Amino acid sequence: MLPNRRWALAGHARRVSSWLKELDEQKQAFPLSYRTSGDEIAPQRAIQVLDELTGGEVIVSTGVGQHQMWAAQYYNCRRQRQWLSSAGLGAIGFGLPAAAGAAVGNPGATVVDIDGDGSFLMNVQELAMIRAENLPVKP
Repeated sequence: MLPNRRWALAGHARRVSSWLKELDEQKQAFPLSYRTSGDEIAPQRAIQVLDELTGGEVIVSTGVGQHQMWAAQYYNCRRQRQWLSSAGLGAIGFGLPAAAGAAVGNPGATVVDIDGDGSFLMNVQELAMIRAENLPVKP
């Protein structure tokens, strides 16, 4: 029975792999876009610039809100465990404490929290701890 399960899993992995390849091709063919106006900087552009300036090598945390979606779409993580988000759990206030935890758990790494006003203010007191511990967190 076990060999049959292994075969089934291998087949599933091939199907998923080809689907992911197709999605990557679609992303290249039809990239996301956004509007710009005047002297304003679009949030999406700010996240793209962050990605360009850091080479996608920082650890990124996010709170909950539209900024979370933009960060997921416009910051290109290059490795595993680099993206910290509460995902679909809707935990407002997650970003800043997650960034602090990532900094403690990854000495020497730069950690950036991409957050919105409401989510950031839920745990703004964490700034005191970040300063006291001299953590390399960029809120």
